[in-house]
Amino acid sequence: MKNLSLYIALSLFSLMIIQTIRLNHSQNERTRLQSNQSALLNGIEHYKTADNLNAVKIQTIELSKREMKEHESELVTTIEKQGIKIKRLESLTQIKTETKIEFKTVLKDSLVYVPGKDSLVTMKCMEYRDPWINFSGCYESDTFAAKIQIPVNLDIIAHRIPKQFLFFKFGVKSVDIDIISLNPYTDIAYAKNIRLKK
Repeated sequence: MKNLSLYIALSLFSLMIIQTIRLNHSQNERTRLQSNQSALLNGIEHYKTADNLNAVKIQTIELSKREMKEHESELVTTIEKQGIKIKRLESLTQIKTETKIEFKTVLKDSLVYVPGKDSLVTMKCMEYRDPWINFSGCYESDTFAAKIQIPVNLDIIAHRIPKQFLFFKFGVKSVDIDIISLNPYTDIAYAKNIRLKK
């Protein structure tokens, strides 16, 4: 009788532990889904830094391997082409930038010596330079040839946002990512960060 009571007590204790683990897992899953929903609804937030640079803020989306294969098949194909297994993926960030430049410059004549013709050719040329763009080009009869260099440097800063109750901060509410374009001509049109669920 004593053994039966001990067996029943151990069985009940084991069931309680299993149920607690299930509840904890479902609570974690619910939190993950709420965080993903918040990230998708908030989308991308554009803002200017104190230096007047273009920047965006996004939240991280956490996906399982199945969700990744279902909803991000193009990214999965790209990852697999790199020889990376999905199960080893930590996170993935996509960024699309757009560079729009308007400038005025003066056309100037350039004399170019053409070997073999023993003559000089007059070309109309233009040039524009500043710290963020290097542009030069020349017209020759009805053809225009140009060279444009636009360096685009992005600073990517990931940081945790804690949950807060009154003045107590605890846990992690979300992971936010700030992406700052160091070229004032470049806007960040799109950004997404996906972390694989462990």
